[in-house]
Amino acid sequence: MIYDQVMSWVRKDPERACVLEGGRVYTCGRMLRDIEAFRTELARARVGPGDLVAVACVGRGQAIAGMLAAWSVGAAYLPLAHGLPKARVRTILDTARPAVVLTDDDGDGPGSGICHLLDDPAKIDPSTAYVIFTSGSTGKPKGVVVSHAGLGPMTRWYKEITTLEPGDVAGQVAQLSFDASVLEIWGALANGAALAVPSLDAVLDPVDYQDFLRVHEVRASFVPTGMVAGVLDQDWPAGFPTRMLFTGGDRLTRRPEPRHPFAFYNIYGPAECTVAATCQQIGPGDGPPPIGRALPYVRVRVSGDGELWLGGPALALGYLGAGDEAFVRHDGERWYRTGDLVSADADGVLHYLSRADDQIQIGGRRTEPAEIVHAILMLAGLTDAVVYTRETASGEVRLAAAVTPATANKQDIQRHLQDLLPAYMIPSEIAAMDALPLTRHGKIDVDALRGSP
Repeated sequence: MIYDQVMSWVRKDPERACVLEGGRVYTCGRMLRDIEAFRTELARARVGPGDLVAVACVGRGQAIAGMLAAWSVGAAYLPLAHGLPKARVRTILDTARPAVVLTDDDGDGPGSGICHLLDDPAKIDPSTAYVIFTSGSTGKPKGVVVSHAGLGPMTRWYKEITTLEPGDVAGQVAQLSFDASVLEIWGALANGAALAVPSLDAVLDPVDYQDFLRVHEVRASFVPTGMVAGVLDQDWPAGFPTRMLFTGGDRLTRRPEPRHPFAFYNIYGPAECTVAATCQQIGPGDGPPPIGRALPYVRVRVSGDGELWLGGPALALGYLGAGDEAFVRHDGERWYRTGDLVSADADGVLHYLSRADDQIQIGGRRTEPAEIVHAILMLAGLTDAVVYTRETASGEVRLAAAVTPATANKQDIQRHLQDLLPAYMIPSEIAAMDALPLTRHGKIDVDALRGSP
């Protein structure tokens, strides 16, 4: 169990740094005290196997302590990232029905986290490790239920590609509601490394990101795909501490150059396959970087129409609040249909082509346009809407929307969406018009919208 691996490292040296965040050092000793405080509260609430524990702590160290406390009593955790709109949090809680919500203490106390009991908790599969919510095509987010089975193989593979050693520092860049955080957190802590959490500026600015890596001597770190070009364009002096960077969650278009002092990996995988399914080290060269080969514990199948299917022990158990149609049985095995169209080259390396449906990726996060349209049309006076993407001159992909009628107020729509959706799901461009353009087949003409000013 990952819990036992992490705890063995945490207990070895209470004074050792466990999480570095905001100029503060969260030690292993503090982690142990917080785990015990949360565990005591969970035991008092009679939380155990089959229960779900929502973790809403702002501090990253205390949030991780809450996750470990949930595992210590046999429960699973549900991460609630700081800053999510209240309406979305309510939707997630109503769908997941956790037994309790864990929140931060007042800051510097010796582990006194707060446990809030909820009514009518649901029971889930006792083998569940965590539930993470993604955008849903039905208009509501859906919870991916992931078991412990894929976590062990994932952390062993992570150690192989990062070459992390006990005492090293790894980046923890992704928000807790983004499944990349699962790979970052447990991949590092299960192998004896500490975590460094960047500021929001460092996540958005390549210069600040590089400075974050240098100051904390980060050996391995995730970099959002949208920031890869800016990061690679920086000057990288000899002796820079970072040995490995990896990206994923969106189409990669840039390659590193011989001057870069680190290995660079492109990782592909949906939340339904415990974060990662394929991987490729990317070197200099021409052409779009591939998504690579299957990880040792993942099975891949390319269907007749080019859709990538995934199998193996890392597959999620299913969904909360949605059907399981994407999980199918074929030749006696269980598979997940990703909806991604791929091709394999002569060496068996997979290349991403496109989606088989309307799903899009924004900032590495899976986004269902239908969920955004549903939220838009909740505003009184709007009669129709469509959400699509635009690509800027620099190659950045942005969300855009078109609504009817032409009298709709764009600022009112954005304010309305801020109460319902996370920031990355709010269109940066909104066009109001008398009617949405249609193709000769009667479907909304998205190409015409992309070409309009």
